Amino acid sequence: NATSVGMHPGKNRTLVPEHLLRPEMIVFDLIYNPLQTKLLADAARAGAQTINGLEMLVWQGALAFELWTGLAPPVGIMRAEALKALEGDNPVSKKHQKSMRNKSKNSVVLIGFMGSGKTTVARILAGKTGKRLIELDRLIEINAGISIPEIFSIRGETEFRELEIAAIKEVSGVNNQVISCGGGVILNKINIDRLKENGVVVYLEVNPDEIMSRMQSQSVEKPVLKNPGDLDEVRELLSFREPFYRAYADIIINTTSLSAEETAQQIIARLANHELHDRT
Repeated sequence: NATSVGMHPGKNRTLVPEHLLRPEMIVFDLIYNPLQTKLLADAARAGAQTINGLEMLVWQGALAFELWTGLAPPVGIMRAEALKALEGDNPVSKKHQKSMRNKSKNSVVLIGFMGSGKTTVARILAGKTGKRLIELDRLIEINAGISIPEIFSIRGETEFRELEIAAIKEVSGVNNQVISCGGGVILNKINIDRLKENGVVVYLEVNPDEIMSRMQSQSVEKPVLKNPGDLDEVRELLSFREPFYRAYADIIINTTSLSAEETAQQIIARLANHELHDRT
């Protein structure tokens, strides 16, 4: 969508009928106020990948900054400030927003091993709750300017983990989000401490055989695995990470026999106990 339809104050308008939206789509709406237009909410509910206009806003400002100053633009700071400013345009009063922050955690953080369904479930969950979707690995790629596999092969895992810490610091102070994390986010307690500041951590559990089945069907490169088709390697890595996932989780849901839609529904039901899903 490159029109103004859906822009504040007409945020409940869209040009695209909901029945035309499908899971295999990428839906890009250039509007950044609101960050989630009706089009993007409908698309996320349908399971599609969604992109709003925030990055265009940030990067045009970043390039202008570089052009005028000759300095490297502080993209992370610019993005965080843009998010804060846009949150201020929410019809909920600033006083009430502050009260909501103090009373409860209103973000959802999904953790779990590769193949647990974090990305797909996060998109559905964001669509159902109206919360902002943050795909942490995608944010890392945007900040680094290269893909996750390229970061691992060129810069190494240590550099990737530093980028991960920086990305989490960038988003952890922003409310009303669904954050899909990489499988290794639990390796640094700093990450979890920041994510728990205003987020309920949900661990999507899955057994090794189902992990293998899902990875083979997705055909996505997993740089942390030396031999992605080796079930023993998957079992070993999962065995190492499992105690961390369980220790940090506020909610644990086994997704082995659940669809992404069913998983999202279970999360919403469990979040009711945290007074989360209705505070959007």
